[in-house]
Amino acid sequence: MATPFPSLLNFLTFAMRAAWRVCVAFACVPMFAAFFAMTATAAPIAAAATTRPTLPLYSAAEIPFVCDAGLATVKKALAELESLPLARVSVATVFHPVNRMQIGIEDVEGPIYLLSNVSPDKAVRDAAEACLLKFNEFDTDWLQSELLYRRVQAVGLSAARGRGVRQAPIAGAVEQK
Repeated sequence: MATPFPSLLNFLTFAMRAAWRVCVAFACVPMFAAFFAMTATAAPIAAAATTRPTLPLYSAAEIPFVCDAGLATVKKALAELESLPLARVSVATVFHPVNRMQIGIEDVEGPIYLLSNVSPDKAVRDAAEACLLKFNEFDTDWLQSELLYRRVQAVGLSAARGRGVRQAPIAGAVEQK
């Protein structure tokens, strides 16, 4: 039995045509533009849908090595950030490296956290817990780093992108009061 939409591209083409009819009736050209953009990128999306991301399944013996290597990498990144001269701070030299450091933390901490909760092997769960304790300690240290705070504070509010990054949390805090 043939399906009415054998591929994502055909479905999006059908949806785009239906959206066009609605757009003509209601003069909503921006909506049509969004559907057209989706249709143009549907082939790569369909190709990517055939593969799925996987998480590493570390053994109890591998977890300490992965943990220590990940911690060494992010500690080095933090040390570089903390040693950045205040005259060179900007969104690109402070916020972007902090983001990359956080990605590095999550790349190790995410799979380890999952293993600590779902692994059927008690040795893996125990090794994962020990690793998470090390990462929790590091998280506390870098989130309370005075040297990093000074660099974040020194990023000028005159930079439009920096202003958006720094004022968004402040605005949320003010609105919640």
